[in-house]
Amino acid sequence: MCLTFGSGAGQTARLELSGSNNACFTIDDLVDCQSNYSFRTAEQMYRFRIFQLFPKTSAENVSLRLTIQ
Repeated sequence: MCLTFGSGAGQTARLELSGSNNACFTIDDLVDCQSNYSFRTAEQMYRFRIFQLFPKTSAENVSLRLTIQ
């Protein structure tokens, strides 16, 4: 799953993934395979992907919380 979000400069973005021990997200050019991550933003669009670490025969349900302050 590939998603995007935009932010202003100097904000704090936090992504929290829950519901699976087999899933993580990667934010392009920033961080790889995390389930909980916060960072100071630039004024730009960020693209991130959610994926399963180990392939399974069926998709897992996960929840993502994104907060920008």
